[in-house]
Amino acid sequence: MQFPAALEVQLVQPDGQPLAEENVLVYIEFYLDGAQRYLFVAGLTDARGRLQLLPTALEEQLSFNRNASPETFETSLEECDETISLLVAPGEFIDDMAELLGNAPDSPEAAAALSMYRAANTRRLSPARVVYNLTDVPKTDRARLMLAVETAEAQAS
Repeated sequence: MQFPAALEVQLVQPDGQPLAEENVLVYIEFYLDGAQRYLFVAGLTDARGRLQLLPTALEEQLSFNRNASPETFETSLEECDETISLLVAPGEFIDDMAELLGNAPDSPEAAAALSMYRAANTRRLSPARVVYNLTDVPKTDRARLMLAVETAEAQAS
């Protein structure tokens, strides 16, 4: 897999208009031979509904996880398929993760993760997943991918 030098994720409404939702927790999935291999936190969106994702941040997550469980995290990101998914998880999942982290042994990493999960503003959004093939992503300094999500208000109407 050849990951872009930087990837910008923009939340958009189903009609493609930008969605300025701050602190939406976005995940990225990696696949190996067509099956999910890794699920990593991409980050929280800014006030414009954007987040920047650098390959170094993903490598750091992989390294951290590999130290905790070498046999589970043995595959490098380069070995993964060219397909990735960007997703917004359901609010219940975020709550469950925050609860797990709240019960984890004290560490700077657990504290930082717990802070991020508590800041997550996902309740107003429906779960969403968009799949991309990185061979179709422009090879620029900052490729932009759209993640279409629907607000609860839009779903209710």
